[in-house]
Amino acid sequence: GIATFIGGYWLPRWSGEAHWTLRGSKRWVHWDPGVAGTGGVLEIHGPQPQWYATEERFTVPQDATPGYGGRNGVRLAEDWLAAATGGPPCRNTPTSFVDALRLIDAIEQASAEARRIECRIGPHGR
Repeated sequence: GIATFIGGYWLPRWSGEAHWTLRGSKRWVHWDPGVAGTGGVLEIHGPQPQWYATEERFTVPQDATPGYGGRNGVRLAEDWLAAATGGPPCRNTPTSFVDALRLIDAIEQASAEARRIECRIGPHGR
C-alpha cells in the first residue's frame, strides 16, 4: 500500500530536537534538520532491489534567514497577516489540521486491522 503523510510541528531550528525517522518493511527515511552547513538532510535507505540504487541523500540549502522559523517561518507569518487583513486565506487552516488528524487515524486503523482503508481527505474528498 501507499500512504502520503504531511504534517508539521514547529521547533526552533537550533534546538536539535526535530529529527524524525519513518521505517517500512522495505525502506526507511531519516530527516535531520541540524546537519552543519545545510538546511537539513533527508536520507533514504533500503536493502532491495540490488539493481536499483536504494541509498539516496537529499540536502536542503542552508537558510540564513534570522529568527525562529527561518524563511518558512517568515512565509507563514506573512500568510497569517495577509489572511487577517483581507488577503487570500492561509494555506494551513483548522480544516487542514483536522484532515491531518483523520489521515493519522486512518493509517493507525489500517495498521491495526492489517488492511487497506479507503480514505478521502482534502477539498475533493470531504
